[in-house]
Amino acid sequence: GINAEYMGAGRTAPGKCYRLYSKEAFDELEESPIPDIHRSNVSQVLLQLLRLGQSIREFPFIDPPCVETTIQALHELQILGAIDDNLCLTNRGSQICLLPVEPMLAVCLLESHKDGCSEQIAAIIGMLSVPRIQIRADRDSCNYSDRALSLFKHRDGDHMTLLKIFNFYIKACTGSLNGQIDRMTYEIERRAKEFCKKHSLHDKYMWQAVCIQQQLLRNMSRMGIPTPTLEATEYDNSGYSISIRRALCRGMFPKVAFTSEGIAYESVFDGNIFRLHPSSVLKGIEEWIIAHEAVITQRSYLRTCSIISKEWLREFAERSLKQIVIQSDALKEKLQFLMG
Repeated sequence: GINAEYMGAGRTAPGKCYRLYSKEAFDELEESPIPDIHRSNVSQVLLQLLRLGQSIREFPFIDPPCVETTIQALHELQILGAIDDNLCLTNRGSQICLLPVEPMLAVCLLESHKDGCSEQIAAIIGMLSVPRIQIRADRDSCNYSDRALSLFKHRDGDHMTLLKIFNFYIKACTGSLNGQIDRMTYEIERRAKEFCKKHSLHDKYMWQAVCIQQQLLRNMSRMGIPTPTLEATEYDNSGYSISIRRALCRGMFPKVAFTSEGIAYESVFDGNIFRLHPSSVLKGIEEWIIAHEAVITQRSYLRTCSIISKEWLREFAERSLKQIVIQSDALKEKLQFLMG
């Protein structure tokens, strides 16, 4: 890609190409970018292949995922109940395939009616499915944007913060935290843009999140699964937050992590060590958390995290926890205490 830009500098007229890096830095670059399939979770891809009756081993990928990534994805699908020991699709796996989201998020949504919060979980998934909603153009606008979003921070984590932003967007458009947007009218569009400008949010992505929520709820209704909702009145109401975080834990327990020293988090299922991403509203002192994704840069971070209770793990993931290969003494001690 870099050399292609260099060749384009003099395509139609004489030109110059300024490289804003040293030759040593250029020599350290990879010949070509790492394919996304080597850097991403492929569980959804593998699940769709199984649904189509394709062999994972023999499928002609242009860039096949590495063996370790495939094994991790199959293990995740197995503990979610999407496939059995023979790598055959289960009834739960067939339901997950009908929801166009990551398998873990699909399980959260499928199980959310048990906690009475399907609309809220669909809204959170909508917010997780769009690009970053916060506008950050330069240092000054970053500081203003951070102050604007600080109004929505929730002490229980990033998922509740995203839901709070979503619900106040709905309130700005409809006049009620529990309102519904059936279609985008001129007045609703005006209110939405005014709200997003005030709080440094991308109005296009916020509307996309609303559309994704509505699509997911329609899919649930077609599957005959109830979609109850909670009344969004007080965000400091612990029962409101607990119900939503319980529903998230039902599907996201494979991404659970713990800390024993308040410095770094250890992933329970793979033993990797992470820090909280700087964008998280959590302080890094919470004992048990679930995370939506891991980000690897010069350091390893967990991004979009929420506090959970260890009792929920015992309730939703006891069988999976008993099968874990212990990675550290700290994990062994935590699991022995957790499992009683």
